[in-house]
Amino acid sequence: MTTYRVYLRDAEKQIVGRADFDSDNDARALLVARMLRDACSDKCAGFELWQNTRRVDLPCPNWSKFSADEIHAKVQTIVLERELAIRDSRWTVAEGTRLLEQTLRLLKEKRSGGLARTQAAQNPGAGEPKAEQHERR
Repeated sequence: MTTYRVYLRDAEKQIVGRADFDSDNDARALLVARMLRDACSDKCAGFELWQNTRRVDLPCPNWSKFSADEIHAKVQTIVLERELAIRDSRWTVAEGTRLLEQTLRLLKEKRSGGLARTQAAQNPGAGEPKAEQHERR
């Protein structure tokens, strides 16, 4: 495993968040970074991924070499841990509502062992508690 660092940047290219994590290769690390950027997209516009002093830039990684379950299992754990760390940090992105929403979604998925992901794809709102379903109406 290798340690990577993702810098989350706003539209003015200022660093608004940072997270360190371990990954077994650049492609998977880039996927984690993209998912973290997505989770913080209401507060950041882009990211940089580094492994020590080397900037990781993969043009178009071949995601098809990983099965969806493999990506989901390995990456979801890393992303959830980093989202929680970012949420508890003092970085600007910690204040984002999207980060909270994405973190809660991943926590629900993890608790149900992936059942929420399957149900959500088949019937949006199926995995939510009744109180939340009621609020959405």
